[in-house]
This record gives sequence, structure tokens and C-alpha cells, in this order.
Amino acid sequence: MQRFFSSLCELDLFTHSLDSLTFDFSCQHCSRNDQWVSHGYVCKQSGEKVGKRILCARRYGKQGCGRTRQLYLQDIIPQRRYTLSKLLAFIAALIKGLTVEQAYYHAAGHDHGSHRQAWRWLNALWAQTDEHIEHFDSTRECTVVSCSRTLHTYRQIAWQLADAFKLDSTDKTIEKDLIHAAFEQVKARKTLYILIDEAHLLDIGVLRKLRLLFERFPKNHNLVLFGQPELLHALSLSANQDIKSRITYSANLKPLNDEDMEAYIVRELEAVKMGINTFDEAAMTLIIRSAEGNLRLCRNLCLASLIEAARETKKTVTISHVNNVLVQPHWRSHDQLIKQQVA
Repeated sequence: MQRFFSSLCELDLFTHSLDSLTFDFSCQHCSRNDQWVSHGYVCKQSGEKVGKRILCARRYGKQGCGRTRQLYLQDIIPQRRYTLSKLLAFIAALIKGLTVEQAYYHAAGHDHGSHRQAWRWLNALWAQTDEHIEHFDSTRECTVVSCSRTLHTYRQIAWQLADAFKLDSTDKTIEKDLIHAAFEQVKARKTLYILIDEAHLLDIGVLRKLRLLFERFPKNHNLVLFGQPELLHALSLSANQDIKSRITYSANLKPLNDEDMEAYIVRELEAVKMGINTFDEAAMTLIIRSAEGNLRLCRNLCLASLIEAARETKKTVTISHVNNVLVQPHWRSHDQLIKQQVA
């Protein structure tokens, strides 16, 4: 179902020809395709027209469900004050090295007189646009919904699920619509997988609300939580036995061994067309030992060592370059930092 249009004229033409659609434009609630009527414009507070509503009518001889759907211009981000072009200008300014405040003023075109407004805008954009939602097409036998980098509130996760199911819902009906959409997945003989990253940041109250919601889902759906060990520690408390008792499988991701770490480094070098001898043998050994099987630490240490070599205009990273990185405070352990202070 097309939702965004290049111009208001194209949108008007589309909404005025709803009775003669030659392609499937079914209502997601009642599955009817021939009950749509134009239902006025969507406007900002300033009165600027940014879209139109269409109604699956159930009056004047129509037999629809009475639900509305909003269609927007392609530069509009629903439920956001600023347009997509301003968002891209904001991101481009940040990439160029401008501060958050300067990037905000550059993109928005005005100064609110407070640097706090720029950070509020950045946080709001992060909360709503930095979400990773994976959609699988109708030919697949499963649907995967991945929720990451959210505010980890119940409402935010619910809206991510609604976006994944392509629901045009409201705060009052979102839970009912999610349950209905989940059962539709079962009717289509699909298995539903819901993945929540950074689950250790979830408040137990939020997790309990999600449990109550998912208990009304079909029995063959799967909820997968990814998090730090603190998540298991919290669920092990006696007060949270109602949640822990519903866990069917759990596992710890163990650190990679030295051979896998070396293979990872070589694969990354090959991906950017660099030779496998970019790191000499001693540097490679020290990186693998210092990373302790952690991919993120390995990547950061390799990148920092490459920067050290570039500063000296060297084509090969040696052990001295790696040691120059390891002397930085954030690479030292807690005990080493304490001993350094005492000394």
C-alpha cells in the first residue's frame, strides 16, 4: 500500500480516483478494497498541508470498517515536526564536524536561543528514527521484528511492533491491533519472532507489561531477548519468578578463540582491499591477546593501531603502534588505574 507521494497534486489525484483503483489497496482491518473515500487533509499547526486522510467508509451505501489511513508527502516524517530534508541536512552537518547546536541551527534555519533545544531535538530523533526494524516479504515463512536502540519503554516497543506489522493504529487501540496482526501471521502460516536488543536496559515493569501483552499472542510466537548478564541476575530474583518461569531456553555467548579472532581481522582487511600483512605477526598476537575474544574491543584496537601507523606514515602496523594505544587509560583495567593513582 503506497503511503508517500511526491507532490500534493499527485496525492489529490490518487485520492480522487479511489473508486477506480486497478491494484490491490485493501484496508488492513477489514480487507476491503472498494470502500475508500477521501477524508480531508493532514495539516501541521501552521496550517501547511502535509498529507491527506482516506476513510474506509461505512456510510452512504459503503460497507467498510470506518477506519482512516493517513497518506503523506514524501518529505514528511510522520509524527515529527521537521521534514526528511532537514533531518538529512542535520546529519550531513554532523558528519562535516559541526557541533550539535551548529548542525541544528543549520538544518532548522532558526535559533531558539537555547543550546538545550538542539540536544532535545537530537534525542527525539534518536528515539524515533534510530530503530532497526526488519521486514520479511510474504514469500518467507516467518516474520522477524527487531527492536534495538529504543528508549526501552513499553509504548516505544509497542509502536515498533506496530511499524513492523505496518499498522496505522492509535494509542488506544495499538494493543488490540497488535494482537489481531499476530493472529493474522498465524493464519498466513508464518512464525513470528520478536527480537529485543539491549534487553538488560528494560525496566522489570516494562518487561512484565510485555509479558501480559504477549500472553494474548498466538502460542507459537517467539520472544528473544539479547542483553548483558545483568538481565539474568534480575530475572533470578524471587519477585520476578513469574517471568523467569516462562523462559524456555537461554545461553551465554562465549568469547571467540584466537583463530576466529585472527580470521575476523583478516576478513575485515580483505573487505577494504588491504593486505593481510597490514599487521605484522607480533602486532596481531598482541591485539588478539588484549581483545580477549571481544569483537568490539578487537575492532577498536585495530582501528586505533591503524591510526597510530598512519600518523607515522607507515604501511605496516607494528607492536609499538599497538602499545601506543594500550597505554591509553581506557584500555587499562580498574586495578591498574588504582595502582597508577597510588603511585
